Amino acid sequence: NPAITQTDSLQSEELPASTDAPKKNIDLNLYSLNLFYRENEPPAAFVSLSQLFDFNKNNDSLEIPYEYIKNQKNYSFKTLENINLDDVYRSRVLRKTKIREQDTLYCYNYGKDKMLSVPVSKLQLAAQLSPYTSEGEEISAYDYMIGFKIDSVSLGSNPEEWYDAFVTIGNKNHFLPNSVKLLKWSAITEEQFFAHQCLNKEILPKNIDASRTKVYEAVTDEHHYYLKDIGDSEGSNYRHLVVLSKDKKEFILDHIYTESDGISFTPVNDKENQYQWAGKLLADQPPVTFGYLVVSFGCPVITPVSKTIGSIEILCDNRH
Repeated sequence: NPAITQTDSLQSEELPASTDAPKKNIDLNLYSLNLFYRENEPPAAFVSLSQLFDFNKNNDSLEIPYEYIKNQKNYSFKTLENINLDDVYRSRVLRKTKIREQDTLYCYNYGKDKMLSVPVSKLQLAAQLSPYTSEGEEISAYDYMIGFKIDSVSLGSNPEEWYDAFVTIGNKNHFLPNSVKLLKWSAITEEQFFAHQCLNKEILPKNIDASRTKVYEAVTDEHHYYLKDIGDSEGSNYRHLVVLSKDKKEFILDHIYTESDGISFTPVNDKENQYQWAGKLLADQPPVTFGYLVVSFGCPVITPVSKTIGSIEILCDNRH
């Protein structure tokens, strides 16, 4: 995403410079869990698979029965909102997405440390109308998300708590329970910011507004996190994240983020805000950190705390 700027050029007298070696991607898809609300009904959960295949933008899409598109004026908007797909369409979608009936959907609520697992064979495949489509509009096949429905009973008495959740689909559970924690930030002085003398001058502003610059530190079992929110005199904002090893002898991560249209910074964690998380989310993978940005266009990313693994984009099927 060109709106998010990353640099790996931080240097220090105490530590060697971080490298610009290319990072590899993990071989695992992570999905978001979407909640849809209907009048007088409990919220329904939905996992979209549409980003896994080239969706036919024409109205004769092989993923959706053409009858609903051709004769949409004969159906109520409530009927068109969510269409259950039969075995013919299910076979096509599973083949395209390389998902098997023997696989399992694993949904991990990291906020509440809850795990939900449902065999794919028990899940209803459906076409869910995008939340950006309004009643009375002409509907095309492209307005639909194709994916699995999760019944409200499975989500328990408080479905809204599943906003803080990630999903994988496969033959094993990759999530590690009770390993991702909120970062507990403590305000520190600019002089205490570990890399305060090493900011990349080409990216960060020269006209820094000291009144809008704040610095924080957080410590986990494995790492030291340093966060510096920077404002300039023209009103632009920058966020610098540095992660060091626990003994502070090694740079692990160095990111600089900038705000832009559709991308803003989340509030720093305190008693009222819970956004930035860190820990061992996935088995056989390095720890991760996430929750630093609000992304209106596109999908958020999870950042592995690693020199070799690249950012993981969440498949959220954002139609905004």
